[in-house]
Amino acid sequence: MLPSKRIKRRKLAVDRQQEKESNIKSKRKRGEAGIVPGGEGIGLKAAVAEILSGYVPRSSERLPFYCRCCAVQLEDEASFRKHKKSDMHKLRTEAERRASACGVCRKQFTSVSQLREHLGGRAHKEKMKWVRSIKKSKGGGVK
Repeated sequence: MLPSKRIKRRKLAVDRQQEKESNIKSKRKRGEAGIVPGGEGIGLKAAVAEILSGYVPRSSERLPFYCRCCAVQLEDEASFRKHKKSDMHKLRTEAERRASACGVCRKQFTSVSQLREHLGGRAHKEKMKWVRSIKKSKGGGVK
């Protein structure tokens, strides 16, 4: 494995500009946080701007009106509001609400996947162990 000093690092325009200026300035001047009066485009902001210049967020590819419960993508806010008032949406949200609750621990989760994670967790397993021990002591058995 090569030492990190030996690995060539891609230089940004900001790095090259700072390198030029550091050669000009004395070591004493470089101790002033790399700020050169009147010198724009130097520092962290410029480096971040250069790196992110071609960045397009993924969220801009999707429409913002998506119903996770029904897996429906809608064009605008009005149709989204109409969908949320529909009987189909109400039935699905109620079914998901019931399907994402733990009756033993009396906890409600926002999704079925969170419930599954909870069911595999230590707190739920300890509660189940406790419930089983109570039922055994009363004479009823849990399979």
